[in-house]
Amino acid sequence: MKPLAAIQITNLRTRALIGTRKEERARRQEIFLNIRISYNAKKAVLSDSLPHALDYDRVAQKVLRLTRTSRFHLLETLGAALMNAIMEDKKIIEAWIRIDKPGALRYAGSVSVEMIKKRRQISVRP
Repeated sequence: MKPLAAIQITNLRTRALIGTRKEERARRQEIFLNIRISYNAKKAVLSDSLPHALDYDRVAQKVLRLTRTSRFHLLETLGAALMNAIMEDKKIIEAWIRIDKPGALRYAGSVSVEMIKKRRQISVRP
């Protein structure tokens, strides 16, 4: 049996130029990223070694760099770009992300978008 591990990064705070209104395009706004990444942890479990594991610090740094330099209008577009960046690591089987944008609506704590991406499993038939 392959040990499947799920790593979660919770409330990763960053700033992004995100939004459609003129005032939103004038300055970067605080957003929060919640990420869940699943991968086959068999080699990591057996070796107890970071090169065989999923390095969540590298994932966090990658999404922070992308978010800080992005200039998207929609949370959905930012989410798709982040998912593509996360899935560049071939160890990842599935990723889930939620982007929270506090203050987007006057009477709400935040507005969020959630996205899931799965790596396609290619089966070879004899």
